[in-house]
Amino acid sequence: MYFFMAGFGFATWASRIPTIKMDFDLNEAQLGNLLLAMPISSLLGLPISGWLVSKFDSRFPLQISFILFVLSLALIGMAESLLAVILGIGLFSFCMRILNIAMNTQSLTLQKSFDKKIIGSFHGLWSTGGLAGVGFSTIMIKLSLSMDTHLLMVAVFSLLTSLFVYRFLLKKDRAVEGNKLILGKPDKFILYLGIMVFFAAVCEGGMFDWSGVYFKEVVKEDLFTLGYFIFMVFMALSRFFSDKIIERTGMKKNVCNKFLICICRYFAYDHFPLFLAGNHRF
Repeated sequence: MYFFMAGFGFATWASRIPTIKMDFDLNEAQLGNLLLAMPISSLLGLPISGWLVSKFDSRFPLQISFILFVLSLALIGMAESLLAVILGIGLFSFCMRILNIAMNTQSLTLQKSFDKKIIGSFHGLWSTGGLAGVGFSTIMIKLSLSMDTHLLMVAVFSLLTSLFVYRFLLKKDRAVEGNKLILGKPDKFILYLGIMVFFAAVCEGGMFDWSGVYFKEVVKEDLFTLGYFIFMVFMALSRFFSDKIIERTGMKKNVCNKFLICICRYFAYDHFPLFLAGNHRF
């Protein structure tokens, strides 16, 4: 449920980016600068999140970060100034990073009790939550419901859900060692893996942040969440199948194939919209 609701909340935010752009009359450059608050806040949250889940049982930072995560979502909707939006986005991204690390810590601990791989299914639930979020956002936009009401509804529902399911989280998973906050040069393996994740995040972030704006302003679709919805459908499918694919092909081959797919996805995202803009029926 935490994976699902985290995806639901993130998709709610991402689907409303075009609305924020329109409400504050931002051009593409200004919107890009606004969205820059997300990766900066996320980077700040990374070392802190690792320290928190190793210093305490992961369910504590998970629940606290989730509460702040949904409250910041409501703050974004109610913001009346650009500064308030930036603060809301910063808190949203910062808490989402801690939330993601804590959730994955829980799933990794649970994985130890299973012979078959289950991690991909949890990520699939995140994407399924994203599908539900963008579907609900589409309905809200179709009904012309204001963004502040929409985001507040999602925040309240998510908060109540988390308070109900918190008791089912795994307990006593705190690390007995390595629980100090250390900033230093990573070893080569972590560095190379981080570079691969960076390029994957560039492609994925472009789709999350800009597909809605593209469909609204270039393709001129009234329901500008359609492109984002299709993106989330295939993300969910790939994640649910990932566990079986890894078991058959192995982790190493799967990572290499995924990196090649990310490269292809970059070029597709770079060139396909130009063709689509000239032929909307396609």
